Amino acid sequence: MTMARVSRSHGRGRAWVAAIAVAAALSLELLKASEGFVLGRRAALGAASLLPILSTKVPAAWAETEGLQLKSIKELAAESKKLDDALRSGRPVVVDFSAAWCGDCKAMAPKLQKIRQEMAGKDVEFITLDVSFAGPGQDMQFMFPYDRDTDKWARRFKVDGLPHVALVDSSHRVQTALVGDVPYDIMQADVEALRKGKELPYVMYDAFKNRASNDILAN
Repeated sequence: MTMARVSRSHGRGRAWVAAIAVAAALSLELLKASEGFVLGRRAALGAASLLPILSTKVPAAWAETEGLQLKSIKELAAESKKLDDALRSGRPVVVDFSAAWCGDCKAMAPKLQKIRQEMAGKDVEFITLDVSFAGPGQDMQFMFPYDRDTDKWARRFKVDGLPHVALVDSSHRVQTALVGDVPYDIMQADVEALRKGKELPYVMYDAFKNRASNDILAN
């Protein structure tokens, strides 16, 4: 075998290794993205289920919120109306539990603000609850004021991970909660379906599945 042929063979080998590495990395990311989701009320059995959406997702998160005047989680919470009033308004409610120290919350906030802007005047409420505080007696108590009302809602919505974006219909029934840094397209599609009173295309977390009622005001 000539030196040129050996060189070409090694080059092809390196190319195959690189291609396999890229494919493996992509598959891992797709599996991470699909973990926990239920698509059309059925469990997502493989990463391919989300491929049509993820393939159109803009890689740079800031591209989705270009030109948007972003606000902090604290500002959004301060501007939000009382959750109890929103739930009794007869309109669907998007309830965002976030914290200032939560990296995924900061990543989700601009996407949620973009959807909030798009839905302005479309009969859907957006409420942000700042759960940066810790409960009584915990180490972080001195850093953030304990808010009994917010703690009550966090327990009622069964928040055990952040960000936790609960989607509540006009009859104050919890349809699902999107937990973690969820892709913009998934969140936007769910909020739009919630607004129209349709079945949500993506169901992730259902803490009320085995309960007699998913009415958040009755739990």
